[in-house]
Amino acid sequence: MGHELNVVSVTVPASGDISANQYLLVTRSTAGQLSLQTTRGALVYGVQEGNSTAAGISTKVNVGGRVKCWCGTSSDAEITPGTALVCSSDGTGVTASTAVSFIFGRAAEVLSSESTGLIAVDITMEGWTS
Repeated sequence: MGHELNVVSVTVPASGDISANQYLLVTRSTAGQLSLQTTRGALVYGVQEGNSTAAGISTKVNVGGRVKCWCGTSSDAEITPGTALVCSSDGTGVTASTAVSFIFGRAAEVLSSESTGLIAVDITMEGWTS
């Protein structure tokens, strides 16, 4: 299980009940509210740590440091320390592919192929791949 170190976090209002999204990747709307990021490779705001249960209620989002994050999918390759990570279509971190994607962080732990788990991730917000 992941561990945290030098975490930078902010509080942001939720767009609704996002309590099921703890340690998943979130985005911020033009209205300034958080929601689960569900577009593979898209820009992310951070990793949700809080568990707000209603719209407008602020929740904690980790935007820097070493944080816990759900990673992997049933079809993803093994994740090793240093692996570049992007958002999947369900808000987990997955191995960056050749498609243009936003790299939000680097794995700090190993996660076996074709599995999911809560691992330590260094949030780097490296930006778009080419």
